[in-house]
Amino acid sequence: MTRSLILFYAVCWLILTGLAMGSRALAGEQNLLTGQHSWKQIDVRNKRPTDFRFSKDVIEVVADGSVAFLYREIRPFMSTKPRLEWQWRIDRNIPATDQSVPKKDDRPLAVHLWFEDGGISLLGSVTALLGRPRVGHLITYVWGGKRPEGTILPNPHYPEKGVIIILRNDPAGSDGWQSESRDIVADFKTSFGSNPKLSTLRYVAVSGDTDDSQTSSRSRLRHFRITE
Repeated sequence: MTRSLILFYAVCWLILTGLAMGSRALAGEQNLLTGQHSWKQIDVRNKRPTDFRFSKDVIEVVADGSVAFLYREIRPFMSTKPRLEWQWRIDRNIPATDQSVPKKDDRPLAVHLWFEDGGISLLGSVTALLGRPRVGHLITYVWGGKRPEGTILPNPHYPEKGVIIILRNDPAGSDGWQSESRDIVADFKTSFGSNPKLSTLRYVAVSGDTDDSQTSSRSRLRHFRITE
């Protein structure tokens, strides 16, 4: 084999490898925990803020009679069938609460999808001026509550366009990491009766909420990503 032919094959291999890597990027796996600077925190007025601690591909959520949201913007989708995937664990749980009752709906950990398809800012029109997300529909996946796993409830703070989906409610916490994989389109359609406009899904968020019960929880989230 001549030197020029070897060089030709080497160049072809590099091009094909680059195309394969590019196609995977276009296919759209988004590692949501990459880049701590991409995340912003929303605290609730007159409430102690929950503490979010980053360590490589893990967020530790420490809630001591506190509440807060940690959110980030996501890239537009290249696919019509995105999935939200993560692993979570509860190292210290709180007594079960009723997720349908305002001021009694604490939970150690929740994962949120925020659709920017109308409405005002998540915390009202004033915070919209400060650059907070403008949320229309929202889906909240919860660990905790008194209802059976798989229950879908109206969000008591946002009943017309928000739902809470109880994924796990083991009062003892978790025996190691638990995996979740959610079909975003299917969950939206089940919750609201129509398909979502995926271009309006702009944010994901994580929260820990124990301010009503004044209890303490410790939980962790890792391998948080969107796959297409």
